[in-house]
Amino acid sequence: SYYVHERDRHLVYIDSSLASAQLMLAFQTLGLSTCAINWPDVDEREKALQAAVGLKTHERVIMFIAVGYADRDGQIPYSQKKGADLLL
Repeated sequence: SYYVHERDRHLVYIDSSLASAQLMLAFQTLGLSTCAINWPDVDEREKALQAAVGLKTHERVIMFIAVGYADRDGQIPYSQKKGADLLL
């Protein structure tokens, strides 16, 4: 693809992330939980995924989004953080 300025090559990540955030919020209004899953920019994995799902060369995967119903009895992991007095 073509970008007027070199800096614009990152716009696909910014725009897609903003749109994905809104999509995830919309799922929440329907009672569905979501989890954004990172898709790292690794060339060989990118090509394998493009072939597997039939993406065109100008199409890119930005992330995956898991969608489903959360376990109502599920717990949120917690770990005690070190205090500033130990770190500074």
